[in-house]
Amino acid sequence: MAKQFYYAAGERIRAKVNEGESHPEMTFEYEPVTQGQKAEFENRLNATSDAVKLRRVGTDLIRNHVREWSLTKKDGSPVDFRNEAELNRTVPELLLKISTVILKGSAGDLVEDDAEPEEPRKNS
Repeated sequence: MAKQFYYAAGERIRAKVNEGESHPEMTFEYEPVTQGQKAEFENRLNATSDAVKLRRVGTDLIRNHVREWSLTKKDGSPVDFRNEAELNRTVPELLLKISTVILKGSAGDLVEDDAEPEEPRKNS
């Protein structure tokens, strides 16, 4: 996948995180961060060593930039990425991977080929 260097306001990137030891494969769409948003994220991250506050910095990034994702609960209902409590019950390894993809402005593990990944689900 070719690296894109400019994103229009509201443009989305489709991304994928491969299955990990503690989480399933998932796809998601997000709005890329601006330089100012990335600097603000890094400032907040560096301003605290408290584990709860550090996790909040990461979940805020996800809540503010993810627009759709395919992550579901055991009962098949979607995990609400806008809900802090639901994000706090999500495996930290997965949240870290998603945050990293967002900060890099990448498609994560998504590779252009004939196989299309599962479509992200919209939270209603």
